[in-house]
Amino acid sequence: MSEGAECLIIVPQDQPELYDRLRAHFSRRANIQVRLDARTGARATSEMNIFAVGGGSLRQDLRADVEAEIRLLSGR
Repeated sequence: MSEGAECLIIVPQDQPELYDRLRAHFSRRANIQVRLDARTGARATSEMNIFAVGGGSLRQDLRADVEAEIRLLSGR
């Protein structure tokens, strides 16, 4: 994880094009990391998830900002 990261976005393996868009979009923001889910089988995620790095709760303003940008990028 990059130093200074606050937010981790995990994208399901079956959505590589969304992963590419999110990674490119958030690449200039050191506090946001985008990862393609590396887990397999029952542990793999089927939905995108947003987490606070290191556990705990993500700042409400950062979560709202990230969710709004994701909606724009995913066409929702």
